[in-house]
Amino acid sequence: MKDFLLQYIRYNDWANKRIAKFILDNCSAEQIDKEIKSSFPSLKKTLLHIWGAESIWLQRLKGDSPEVWKGSTFSGSIDELCKEISQTNQDYIDFAESCGEAFLLSPFSYKNLEGKEFSNSRADAILHCVNHSSFHRGQLITILRQLDFTQLFSTDYIAYCRER
Repeated sequence: MKDFLLQYIRYNDWANKRIAKFILDNCSAEQIDKEIKSSFPSLKKTLLHIWGAESIWLQRLKGDSPEVWKGSTFSGSIDELCKEISQTNQDYIDFAESCGEAFLLSPFSYKNLEGKEFSNSRADAILHCVNHSSFHRGQLITILRQLDFTQLFSTDYIAYCRER
């Protein structure tokens, strides 16, 4: 299971880097901040949400229960945000590599932002986090299409498997 989780975390890193590079290389500042009807109404706000969720779950996995959503206090540039996402993904890889399989499969307790306590296995939390990011990367692709980008790419897990 540990090998699978590491592969899935590395896939998340690959997919996040792929979409971040496209946005940085192809989108204007106006496009990055343009409000479009979506769960999070711009490319930047969607990236902030992905980063915020990945960050909070990693903190929970490490034994903390943060009370503040990182994305709500971030005031940096899109380039700085993409670097933060990349660093968080590397921190996930480092965390999973340092853990034994039994630890990853064992339950842990954490609190959500409202203070409600939950318990899940670390493996389930990691799978949830990557699936959550995949969902929102799909929304980024939809926003990019609404911004008239037509030559896009896949961030699907199978595309990652084909490339590695």
